[in-house]
Amino acid sequence: MEDQRTSRDESERANRENLPGAEESPSLLVARNSLLANPPGAEENATDRMAGFFARISYDSFPPEAIHEARRCIVDGLGVSLGGSDHPSTTILLQYCRQIDGGRQAQVWGRPDRLPVELAALVNGHQEHVLDFDDTYMPPETNLHTTAAVLPAVLAVAETRRLTGKAVLRAFVLGFEAAARLASALGKNHYSAGWHVTATAGPVGAAVGVGALIGLDSARLRHAIGTAVTHSGGVTAMHGSMCKAYHAGKAAELGVRSALLVELGFESAPEPLTHPKGYLNVAASDRAFSRLTDQLGSRYLIRENGFKPYSSGVLTHALIDAMAALHREGLPVEQVEKIEAAVNPFVLQATGRKEPKTGLEGKFSAYHCAAVALVDGTARTAQFTDARVNDPQVAALRGKVILQADEAIRKDECRATVDLAGGGRRELHIAHAGGTAENPLSDAGLAEKFLDLAGPVIGDRARRVLALVWSLESLEDVTDLARLLAT
Repeated sequence: MEDQRTSRDESERANRENLPGAEESPSLLVARNSLLANPPGAEENATDRMAGFFARISYDSFPPEAIHEARRCIVDGLGVSLGGSDHPSTTILLQYCRQIDGGRQAQVWGRPDRLPVELAALVNGHQEHVLDFDDTYMPPETNLHTTAAVLPAVLAVAETRRLTGKAVLRAFVLGFEAAARLASALGKNHYSAGWHVTATAGPVGAAVGVGALIGLDSARLRHAIGTAVTHSGGVTAMHGSMCKAYHAGKAAELGVRSALLVELGFESAPEPLTHPKGYLNVAASDRAFSRLTDQLGSRYLIRENGFKPYSSGVLTHALIDAMAALHREGLPVEQVEKIEAAVNPFVLQATGRKEPKTGLEGKFSAYHCAAVALVDGTARTAQFTDARVNDPQVAALRGKVILQADEAIRKDECRATVDLAGGGRRELHIAHAGGTAENPLSDAGLAEKFLDLAGPVIGDRARRVLALVWSLESLEDVTDLARLLAT
């Protein structure tokens, strides 16, 4: 994996800095970059090639590392979903779903309710993302919360059909792969333009996961991808509101609907992704067709996933690491005159709110994250309440934070300087934020996070859930897992 990651980083750097003809006009450079990302033939039958791979690949063909990462995603996904089960927006969504008569097919995690399969996926996906504590796939060009879209869809359908843990793991790996490849292919400008990638790529991942789970052949998986594209959409203006988490929930819901419609005979266009008027050509100005199928079957993107130690937008985490480290050193907050940090431009695009007013908005304020981490030494759920965002000490410190965008800084990196009264200064460099693929959270760290979130909701059963997920391939009926997630 390290060799793959190094190769990818070098390729991205070459594209950005050292292309032959760097002295050429901007239009020629754009054309040259496009040719590298979209070599002749890269778009031909791309959806067919993906669907064919997803349909035929067996569980035993996966590398063990991919299966283990899937278990880690499920541990983390269930934990953060249980942690978000009592959020006010989850309660509102659940009240709406209770009004729809459609059967008691699948469990709502952390609640007594059972709902129609699509709606269970919707609520579970929403609450999994509502704390912004869920895992993130974060290559140079995009950000994607994959598990919140894929896991609720796959588990809801697996529960209704009483399928095995091994079937869930296979489906989850493939759903993750589909969403991550599409997100990468959509490119940097798709994200920068304001599309929320979890809402635009998530439905495809959920549809592929469910489609693989229920045994759709390659032709029907292609239709499931096209139907999911029809459902895709969501914008980052919703960050800091209840709608952001709803994006993940509806991705799970609509992925379920796409796959189940196709199972009954529903069809989409033959090439939904790379047709001249298809998804990539319409929604992505710097699309890269090759990322859909490059090294498909040998490079599993789930192995490049990251897990959050903090309950905020992932782009704030390097900054939080720096401030938390200064807190542990005993840096006197009352003497701070200025906090300066060089960060990747994505940080300001996605988390640049200077004056958040609510806890949800605070999750997308790198300014609040820096201030509260320096004061509290962490940035978990307690640091993103309305009261904490509006605390006078935190608000005053937030006003001393200055962020500078620097293209040379990676998305998981920051360089921070804190100036103190009397002339003191502290400087820190965070090369890779904790929890990223380059600086991963351990299995023990994930288990601790899960128990911290799940224990208050389901009590002693949290340890039984954890044990089941770590050995999920041996579970004969995932209904046993679903029962433990109810209250």
